[in-house]
Amino acid sequence: MKKKTKIVELIKKAKQLIPEEYQTNLPPLQLTQNIPEWRNYEYNIWNIGEKIRQIININKKLRNDKDIY
Repeated sequence: MKKKTKIVELIKKAKQLIPEEYQTNLPPLQLTQNIPEWRNYEYNIWNIGEKIRQIININKKLRNDKDIY
């Protein structure tokens, strides 16, 4: 599978995880006052973004590809 195609699929997957309705913030983390807890879908989206970042980091020509931004 082409790396660009993989990125497009990952973006689509991440968008599907975003809830349709606005979600209020969760209570703050125990160690901080200003940073709220994350919901499971937020962790999943973060992981997808990290996969995309790694693909782009390895395939530097994709950094200038406007189709994936």
